[in-house]
This record gives sequence, C-alpha cells and structure tokens, in this order.
Amino acid sequence: MAEADRVLRPGGALAIVDLDATSSPYGDWMRADLPHYEPQSVENFFAANGFRLRRVATRWCFDDLATCESVLRIEFSPPVARRAIADVLRDNGNPDAGYTVPVGYRVHLREKPTGLVIPGQSSSSVSSSSSVSTSPRMP
Repeated sequence: MAEADRVLRPGGALAIVDLDATSSPYGDWMRADLPHYEPQSVENFFAANGFRLRRVATRWCFDDLATCESVLRIEFSPPVARRAIADVLRDNGNPDAGYTVPVGYRVHLREKPTGLVIPGQSSSSVSSSSSVSTSPRMP
C-alpha cells in the first residue's frame, strides 16, 4: 500500500478488480477449487486498508457450448469444471440463444486524499502496527 500511496497523485485512485467468490454460481465453483480461500478475509483486508467495495454482477456469454466448456476447463480443475459445465447446461434452457455464466466481481477502490493531510488521519498514513484504516471515507 505504501508504494501505491507514493505513486498516486493527490485525488488519484487505486482500483483493484477481483472475482467475487461469494457470488453464485461462479463463486461456488471457485471456492470448491480453493477450499482454504476465505472471501470475507480478503474483504476485511481491503476494508482495513481504506478501500470501498462495490460488487458488480456480470454474465459471460458464449455463442456455443464448446467455447463455454473450454473456458470453464481453463478456469477450474477437471472435477469442478465438469460440475460447472453440468450447471451451465441445466441453467441455459435454449442452446440456440447461446450460453451464459453469471460471474460476480468485486471492485475495491481507494482514493488518495487531496489538500492538507494530517499524519494519522488518512488512508496513506496507516501505521504499520495497525491494520485498521483511518481514512475519513470509511465508516
């Protein structure tokens, strides 16, 4: 975080986009492949470092099943990919319309303050001994 604060200009923003492992069905498959992954711990880390969170629901759209299957086989281990493909087939009733996979993303955003910055009062001055954000923008 210190390096991001160093290179960001006042008023600049750091945005990190990652997959939302709490959003079904993609998140279910992701957690099946990564049983030790704790989505809440990741969110807690970003919140503690002064980030705001926005969830974004999207859909991956495929014209044909072969393309959808190849992507899911890249994303997941063979057993989880088989489960994902079965779920996609179950949830997409009209193959002529293509195949969709709901995928959630998390956008973590942290803005560097502008104006006078008082030490200990901004996200860029979080003490190394503390993991709690002091950013005035975070509740």
